[in-house]
Amino acid sequence: MLRGVQRRGSGAGVRVVVVILFAVLAVLALRADTGYSAGPAAADKELPLHREGTVLVAFYQGTSKRRQQAIVAAAGAVETRRVGADVHVLWVGSGRVSRAIELLRANPEVRYAEPDFAQTLDAESLPDDTNVGIQWAVQNTGQMVNGVSGTPGADEKSPFAWNITTGTSSVVVAILDTGVQYSHLDLLTNMWNNPGGIGGCPAGTHGYDVIDKFIYN
Repeated sequence: MLRGVQRRGSGAGVRVVVVILFAVLAVLALRADTGYSAGPAAADKELPLHREGTVLVAFYQGTSKRRQQAIVAAAGAVETRRVGADVHVLWVGSGRVSRAIELLRANPEVRYAEPDFAQTLDAESLPDDTNVGIQWAVQNTGQMVNGVSGTPGADEKSPFAWNITTGTSSVVVAILDTGVQYSHLDLLTNMWNNPGGIGGCPAGTHGYDVIDKFIYN
């Protein structure tokens, strides 16, 4: 009889351990998906505001799935999901963001590894383009344009994007349209200049109109 009681007690103890284990795993899963933190570990405290225990990583094209999994495991990380263009969201553990990034970046097959930074929006100002204030698409406050009142809020909310980034001169944006007024005051200083040979157009030109066979120069 006593042995039977002991066996039942032992089984209950195992069930308690299992329940506790599942509880711990559930907490870890939740922490992987929620809660921004400045980082509890010493190295992580130096980082800007980011999601605790989470790292974003991408691999160079041609890296096999098996290699990706091996690299992630070697960094002591677990992939929780993918977002965007093959961005891997990794759970690396509380206080291990900086260390995991260091390990991942040391691998030549890793294109980038970075914290999941928190972004804040503060659209208080507009670019200094000459006529940006009269462009309803950029920011429509109901301002008058050519004698017509705009509709407040009917715009692209562009200032929110500008407070994250205003771009870089190293990126060339192609405009696919019937034409562009490259001499416009808002575009003049930002127009691309052909270094020569691209598209068969001379150096110093700004593009090519394939409809009217016209070179912008």
